[in-house]
Amino acid sequence: MKRILDAVLNRGTEVVIDGKHYSGRNVVIEGNGKVFVDGQVVDSLADRLTVNVHITGSVEAVETMAGDITVEGDVKRAKTMSGDVFVKGTVGKASTMSGDINSRP
Repeated sequence: MKRILDAVLNRGTEVVIDGKHYSGRNVVIEGNGKVFVDGQVVDSLADRLTVNVHITGSVEAVETMAGDITVEGDVKRAKTMSGDVFVKGTVGKASTMSGDINSRP
């Protein structure tokens, strides 16, 4: 099953997905909409293929199938198939198939 979101976060980092707050080291949304934080099911975002992700803090990696990614901190790797990537910090590697990449230190 494809993942809608896969994020590996640094300690103390918070992620907001479509207005809902989550914190942990690993946040995953499976294709069936189940939200996992550190391996435990914590929520369900059924019937969604697009998610908008806002992360406050530094990130090892964040990847979405569709939707915008905003990181207020440093990111080593950010990738979305369809959406924009905004980073307010340093960027290691960022890519999008259909969208823009914007960063500022």
